[in-house]
Amino acid sequence: MQNIPNSDQAPGELLAPKQTAARTHLSTATLAKMRCYGNGPPYFKVGKFVRYDSNDVDAWMRSRRYTSTSQESAA
Repeated sequence: MQNIPNSDQAPGELLAPKQTAARTHLSTATLAKMRCYGNGPPYFKVGKFVRYDSNDVDAWMRSRRYTSTSQESAA
């Protein structure tokens, strides 16, 4: 299990996968696959429930911002 360092940023709203899917325009199945491969937004596992911090989701989306298609292959 990976330890996430403490952040000075206040935690955002905790989102269920369905809410995160709506926010990112991805399907819940895609988010589940991304959790397996480790290339999606950071998440919490609380018992059997998966939750995403809204601040983490927003930061993850901003990290995928491009101004040119040539940037995608360099990333």
